[in-house]
Amino acid sequence: MVKIDSSKEIKVLIVDDIPKIRMMIRKMVEIYFSIKLKIYECTNGKEAVDAFNKYTPDWILMDIKMPVMDGLEASKIILDSNPEVKILIFTHYDDVEYYELAQKFGIKAFVLKENLSDIPVLIRSIL
Repeated sequence: MVKIDSSKEIKVLIVDDIPKIRMMIRKMVEIYFSIKLKIYECTNGKEAVDAFNKYTPDWILMDIKMPVMDGLEASKIILDSNPEVKILIFTHYDDVEYYELAQKFGIKAFVLKENLSDIPVLIRSIL
């Protein structure tokens, strides 16, 4: 378990159109980090942009391929308004173009869904 010295509540936004993936990531974050967490969930990029504007999360964990608006487009919109937010992208697609766009937009980390167990380590590395 990672201990982060923080007296404030950390807000996390988890964005994926598959409820089981959101639940798995939520449990992983809750178990791995011994801090006060407020976790929000969304099913697509449009909801993520709206939730970001409403809740201003500290971390966003977001899928790429989703209906309505994909995760890269949502990340670009969010980072254009607040470049300090920490976004971690996850996807099934091992595509160099996605990775390069994520870097170009300022996304802090990129992980394949087959390696979702790496999320806590990646979060720790971008703090």
